[in-house]
Amino acid sequence: MARLPVPGSDDGTWGDILNEYLLVEHNSDGTQKTVPIAQGGTGATDTTTARTNLGLGTASTKDIPAAGNASATEVVKGDDTRLTDSRTPATHASTHASAGSDPVTLAQSQVTNLTTDLSNKQPLDTDLTAIAGLTSAADKGIQFTGSGTAATFDLTTAGKALLDDASASAQRTTLGLGTAAQSAIGDFDAAGAAAAAQAASQPLDTDLTAIAGLTSAADKGIQFTGSGTAATFDLTTAGKALLDDASASAQRTTLGLAIGTDVQAQDAELAAIAGLTSAADKLPYFTGSGTAAVTTFTAAGRALIDDADATAQRVTLNLAGSILQVQTTVVTAKTATVTSVYPTYSNWTSLAVTITPKYTTSTILVTVNLYVGNSRGAGAASDNFTYTGLKANGTLIAVNAENSLGTIYTTKWDMCILGSFSYLISPASVSAQTYQVAGAVASASTSYLNQRGVGDGVYPGVSTITAMEIAA
Repeated sequence: MARLPVPGSDDGTWGDILNEYLLVEHNSDGTQKTVPIAQGGTGATDTTTARTNLGLGTASTKDIPAAGNASATEVVKGDDTRLTDSRTPATHASTHASAGSDPVTLAQSQVTNLTTDLSNKQPLDTDLTAIAGLTSAADKGIQFTGSGTAATFDLTTAGKALLDDASASAQRTTLGLGTAAQSAIGDFDAAGAAAAAQAASQPLDTDLTAIAGLTSAADKGIQFTGSGTAATFDLTTAGKALLDDASASAQRTTLGLAIGTDVQAQDAELAAIAGLTSAADKLPYFTGSGTAAVTTFTAAGRALIDDADATAQRVTLNLAGSILQVQTTVVTAKTATVTSVYPTYSNWTSLAVTITPKYTTSTILVTVNLYVGNSRGAGAASDNFTYTGLKANGTLIAVNAENSLGTIYTTKWDMCILGSFSYLISPASVSAQTYQVAGAVASASTSYLNQRGVGDGVYPGVSTITAMEIAA
């Protein structure tokens, strides 16, 4: 529902809310709307239409006298002294009304001057009505613009001079036309022969005149040597073979210069190399997009580049047997234990190392140093064995029995013994390899990492695993 804006609110929408409210009673141009009668209005914007819409008669605009009889501009009240029951109205039969059984008929002669007045009148005509509606002015003519419509147009002195001529001859004189104006075109050019001849002729042109002055001959071409001048030139078989090609591509083929077949396509990198100055022991290289330079190319560099693979290059560089990388894990914690009984191996927690080989031709040397104590104490030698093993990516690849890895023997539970072993591996790929130290006990017992067999942290040790890649 339309409403007025609320002060202190309606921020940013005041104009829209106020316009919506005003449009209830007003048109968009500011004029007031009409209020329908059903809504208590008059349905009009002026008093005359309002009275008509409300069904009011002509008496609605008259006043009632305050006292006494009504004047000529007032409405007669019931107490007007001129209204009396003693007055006898003239006799009138309702049958005389229009369409009654005996309507009153008057002859023309009974109406004073009726025939004379009508004979002096112009019968009603739509064209005359249209002209009567125009506004007259100086130098304006009248024209019909349609059936029953008319308008004025400017009527100049020259136009009036032409219109007041009595004949076509006089109008031609006014227009200054000679006798030729009354002749047909055939009187000057029989059957249009001259026009046809002109249409079949080449308009005069200096370039064509120059060509017309040449002497034609076999294998001669035409060329312009200046403005309005021309000459011939020799046109060989090779030249004609080139000229009859439909495109530049076809012309390159004719010349044996097809791009990508006969010649190299334009290339920024090739252009950069072409711009270099060649010299002995110089090697070109790119310094950016479309730019190049040269650098010194030594005998040592050439010896390295001509090697077939990285192994050969390491030989050239005398790198065979060199250490390419070393990865080491140091474990100082005393929390790792092993209880699995040989031949079942379990991992020494955290005692693992990961290395990513650079070459499959390399050799990986794994070296392990670990301090171990066993809980069984003194007894048979076999009872105190702690077996060692090595896993690669979770798979056991070496154990003490089969691969001569270290076996740690403790004679007492309060001892912490250092065990060491090394193992060589040839990597099958250059993907990451994780090597994990595993262990097993000889019989039911617990082996402790970095502490004695009682597991109390005494006799601490430090265990390590190292993976070293050695070049072939």
